[in-house]
Parts: sequence; structure tokens; C-alpha cells
Amino acid sequence: MTQNMIEKDHQNRKPHNRIMGWAALFFCIFLLWGFTFYLVPWMQGNIPMLGRLAEVVRERDIDTTAFFYSENKESYEAERYLNETLELAKPRGYGFDRYFALGILLCFIILVIGYRFLPNGTNPEPDN
Repeated sequence: MTQNMIEKDHQNRKPHNRIMGWAALFFCIFLLWGFTFYLVPWMQGNIPMLGRLAEVVRERDIDTTAFFYSENKESYEAERYLNETLELAKPRGYGFDRYFALGILLCFIILVIGYRFLPNGTNPEPDN
């Protein structure tokens, strides 16, 4: 391709790129709007832990937007309550505990039994 053809091709693509850029911007704005006004309220109603957190925020009149920008007492308390809520919401056997270690041990025992008692792939007595 000559330089002139490359420049013409580049000029022909500019409006298409601009339209795609604007379309992507409006699509992202639409996604944020949908997330804010539809997905988050749905999650608060259908996920019990998020609903409870939203209730605590409303009851205590906590400014949730200030947490990122300030070191205030409410943010410390909210973090503590959130950590406690997550800790209480864990099912039994969550994380590295005795049940996890027992499961790993049982897997190794099954592997050892399998390697010890399964045939090694050779057939000492051929079928007739």
C-alpha cells in the first residue's frame, strides 16, 4: 500500500471511531445508571447480609460516602461490624481449620491406597 492509500484509509475510519467512542461512553453511563437504580436495590432485597448492612446505615444515619475520604469514628465502627458480620456468616469448615486439614489428609490416604493396591498396568495372567 502506498502512503496516500494509508492516509485515505485512516481518514475514512475517523468518523467510525468517534461514533464508537461516543457509543461506548453512553453505554457505560447506562450501565452505571442501571447498577445504581436497579441492581443495588435488588441486591439489598435479595441478599440478607447486604439488606442488614443497609438497615444499619439508615438507622445510624451514616454518611457512607465519607468513609473513603475521612478517618472518622463511624468508619471504624462500620469496618468492625462488617468484619464481625462476615465472620459470623461463614459456614462451618470455612478456611484453614481442622476439617480442611482432615479433608487433605483423607485425599492423601486415598491416593496412597490407590497407588498401593491398584494394578500397575501389566497383566501377569493373559486372557486366553
